[in-house]
Amino acid sequence: ILNVDTKLKPYTRIEHHLHPLVVASNILQSSHTRLDHVLLTLANLYYTYSSPDMDQDVREHMLSRLELRWKKGADQDYFIMACILNPYVRLTPFNREVMSGQDVENLVERTFTRLFGRSPDAAFVDALHEYLDWKGEFSDSSMRLGVHQRNAEERGKVCVHIASPCVPN
Repeated sequence: ILNVDTKLKPYTRIEHHLHPLVVASNILQSSHTRLDHVLLTLANLYYTYSSPDMDQDVREHMLSRLELRWKKGADQDYFIMACILNPYVRLTPFNREVMSGQDVENLVERTFTRLFGRSPDAAFVDALHEYLDWKGEFSDSSMRLGVHQRNAEERGKVCVHIASPCVPN
C-alpha cells in the first residue's frame, strides 16, 4: 500500500517555498499594479521568508535576494511615498522607531523637490501633518474611506487588511 503523505511531502515543501512567489508574481504583473503594491508585496515576501517555518537555506537565500533588490534596484523614496500617500495605508506598515516623523517629513519634502523642482511650501507641509495624523479633511470620515471600501467590496474588489485600515487592490 502506498503512503500518499510520504509521496506528496516533497511537493508540499516545494509549494511552501514557491507559493509566496506565485502570489507576488500575480500581484506585480497586474495591469493596475501601483508602486504601493510593489513595496507591500516585497515586504510581505520578506515577512514570509523570515519565518522560522521556512527552510534555513531557502530563508537565507530569499532574504539576501530581496535585500539586494531593494538596495540595488529600487528608488526607495518613491515606493515609500506611494504607501504613505495611499490613504488606507499611510504609516501603518512602517516601524516608527526606525522611521520617525521627521524622517517621513524629510522623505516627502525630498520627493516633492525631485518631482516638482522646488521645495514644498508651508501650506503643503501643514496639510502633510494633517494627513499623517488622520485629521481634518484627511480623516477617514471626511475622505469617506469606509464608503469607498464598501463600494469596492460590493464590486468584488479584494481588500488586504494592514492592521485596521484596508488597502484596495
